This record gives sequence, structure tokens and C-alpha cells, in this order.
Amino acid sequence: MDDKRTVILHYGMSKTGSSSIQSSLYKALHGESEYIDLGAANANSQLIVAFSDFAQESSTIRKRGWSQEKINEKRREVRARLRQSIKRSTASKLIVSGECLSSWFEETDLRRLKNFLERLDMSAQAVGYVRRPKSFMESMFQQTLKGGAGRHLDACHQFYPQYQRRFDRFDTVFGAENVKCWLFSPEALYCNDVVTDFCERVGFAPKKQGATRKNDSLSLSAVSLLYFYRRYGEPFGVGPTAMRENQQLVARLSEIGGPKFKLHSALVQPVIEANSADIDWMERRHNCSLHENLCAEDEFAVRFEGDFLDAAVSALPWLEAQLQEQDISSAPTSEPSRYIAWLMGCLRKSLKGQVDSHA
Repeated sequence: MDDKRTVILHYGMSKTGSSSIQSSLYKALHGESEYIDLGAANANSQLIVAFSDFAQESSTIRKRGWSQEKINEKRREVRARLRQSIKRSTASKLIVSGECLSSWFEETDLRRLKNFLERLDMSAQAVGYVRRPKSFMESMFQQTLKGGAGRHLDACHQFYPQYQRRFDRFDTVFGAENVKCWLFSPEALYCNDVVTDFCERVGFAPKKQGATRKNDSLSLSAVSLLYFYRRYGEPFGVGPTAMRENQQLVARLSEIGGPKFKLHSALVQPVIEANSADIDWMERRHNCSLHENLCAEDEFAVRFEGDFLDAAVSALPWLEAQLQEQDISSAPTSEPSRYIAWLMGCLRKSLKGQVDSHA
């Protein structure tokens, strides 16, 4: 009988309620279950610097402006903290959570992490959720904009999740018997809640009940404003200050209501058809249906950049109201997209000034 303790590696996947799971369970587990504290509920950056061969290429690390020397220093710190946390704990189940495990790690990185745990006499299980392709592509398109990058609509195929490439490596490294993947969809979740579902499946009993919902999606109007800002506005920047400014901007945009951002079926259907074999593989391997109605929300969906422009223009009264105390007379008004980007830059500076004045 194998009496090893187990580290549960929660790998996401991206856009499957990971932020809610992390914020709800961080510092909330006790007894036979423990959340490994590497300094944050989301251990993405810590896991990348500790075990990835290409940490310096990760946007998560680049935005922090870390040098290779800093990465090496952080690698030693994170590994030492992880080692100490495992040795100190008496829990039979420990969890570390980071979507990078499925979105960034290669097979060699996963194997390096597994070997690290085995040297501490720990077994490992990889668990997480899978999202249907259209909803995943929509969520990732939006998340990329929120994270500081811009994408043309004709590049939305780049957000197809590549299921076999993403998940097969877990089977190879940990063995299929130690890999679990569940469908992320309201009808498939226990009590329609991902945190409750996750706890039921892995056998966790948090100290406090009730989930913390995080990372909600933006409206179509908010995404449209951000789309033109990323395309024509100033760069994201580097370092903690730029990251805080961006978080403030996205938080303010979340106040805009209206229909949620959706991709038109005409953009998604060719991608689904081109990847039908990959979808079949995922459905067979993890016994789930990834079928979805691609046309159900076409009425408000984005098909052309003009749809973004229409939604952004409709949000201009809101955007201009945020800047009512500023002089915007010098704004470039001849081209609506650049006017929107210019105003968004002003809003970013305004929010930064508000925070600085209260510091």
C-alpha cells in the first residue's frame, strides 16, 4: 500500500475558474488538507521561475522586469520555500495552483517538478478543468487584451486550446491514472459552482464556506474600448507600477454594463472544423462533451472590427464622463479608433493620479 502524501497540482486550464478556486482556498484549508503558500494564491510566477526552462520568455516574468540574475535568485527562493512547506506540513493532501502548468510548462518542466516532489517522498496528481473551444477562445481573446496585448480578429484562431498538446503531456509525466480533467460548464459543476465542485472532487473542506468569485468577464463595450487602446494606445509598460495601472484600468472598465463579448460563429466555425480530431481526442480521453451552439449569441457577437468600433463609440459618453475634469480639447478626433485610444490613455493616467494622491 502506497502511504505517500500527495501534492495536488491544480493546472487550470486557463479560464476555468482558477482565480475563484485560488482565492477561496488560499489560507482556508486545514487539517488533512493544506494549500501550499508560495507567496500568493496564484503560484504562476513562482512555478515558472522555479521549474521552467524558459522563464525569461514568459510574459508573467517580463512584465516584472526581472533580469536573469533575479530569476535565478527567485528560483532558489521558491524551491526552498516549497521544500520547507512540504517538510513542515503534516497534511496528507497539499495543493499548489497555477495555470502555467497547462499553458506554459513543457513536458521537461513537468518532469522536473515531479522529480522535485519525489525527492521529498511525495506523490503527485494533476487535476483541473476543460472549457469548450468557443467559450475558451472568447475568454482568452478578452484576457489577452486585459493582460496588455492586442489581437486582430483574424488571429482569433490562435486562441484555440490545442487540447491534446495541452493535456497529453500530463499523462506522459504523471501517468493517466494520476490525471483528472472535468468539464467547466454550469450544468456539469456541483451546485453550479466551480469552488464547491472542486472541493467535492478532491475531498477538501475549507475552514470557511462560500466561494469568492474572481476574474469576471467584461462587457462587449468594455472589451471594445480596450481593443482600440491596445492597438493604437501607449504600450503596457514594465514593472509593478505598469501592472497596477493596468489593473486599475480594467477594474474601471468592468463598471460598463451591457451584452458580454462573444465571437461570431463565422469566425469560430472554421477553427472548430479544422480541429475536429483534436476535439474528438479530448472527448474520448476525458469522457466529456465539448459540443456547443456556435450561433446562439450571434445577434450581439463580433464578426468584423466595425462591430468593435460600433460598441466602443456607444461607450464614448461613459468614457468622456470619466474625464470630465480634464481638458481633452487636443484629442485626435479625425479617426474614431485613435480618439478612443487617446481617451483611454487619459483615463489610465487619471486613475494613476487618483491612486498616487491617496498614497
